[in-house]
Amino acid sequence: AIGAGPNSTLVDKVSELYPGRASMSPVLDLFITLLSLGAPGWKGLLSERKENYKWFGERLAETASAQGLRLLSCPGNTISYALDLTSLARSMEAKGQGDMDHLTFLGSALFTRRVSGPRVVLCAEPEGAAPEAPEATEGGAASSVKVKGKYKKTIDGVTFQSYGAHTDTYPCCYLTAACAIGATRSELTSFLETLKGALDDYRKGAGRKQKEEKGKDKITKPKEAAAAPNA
Repeated sequence: AIGAGPNSTLVDKVSELYPGRASMSPVLDLFITLLSLGAPGWKGLLSERKENYKWFGERLAETASAQGLRLLSCPGNTISYALDLTSLARSMEAKGQGDMDHLTFLGSALFTRRVSGPRVVLCAEPEGAAPEAPEATEGGAASSVKVKGKYKKTIDGVTFQSYGAHTDTYPCCYLTAACAIGATRSELTSFLETLKGALDDYRKGAGRKQKEEKGKDKITKPKEAAAAPNA
């Protein structure tokens, strides 16, 4: 669909509200798939997903621990998992690479490896500690990733402080990964291997270095002073 208006303000408001998924094709594809599966096939996929969810969670926790990360406990969510990226952010900040959007490069690293499902969710720092907040260190309160309001978005007059997250404030930024219906264990294993590679490249500065180099290339040289006219 194409939205047009007399001014850019109106077009911007429409683009914020329009989900961009008005096509009939996905609905038709789902309808055909369900008919081809039948009730037994559909129930079989649901049962398989539940088994894979537990299996995937155990191996994701092992991968997170080996990478110095933490698997968040979200018992109310039986589809997706989330990894606390606090320790990763701290390590980057210690190297002087702690700009407020640096964690998004991890998502980019996964996307370039043809992994499009997981998302890096950047959250604003909460006023108080939440149940999932990292434990306070000796001599001080638990620290969290600092953000500066870049993740605030207003849609139709409603402001979301940490746009994309399930709450305005959360004690850490996190990476989501879902055990979707139809996903096989071989695919989930492949994802864990890809995640390891993406984390290694991220720690080496992949993406951020390229951005810095592009930024330097955009800096234009000062114009030379015009030559004085002949007397």
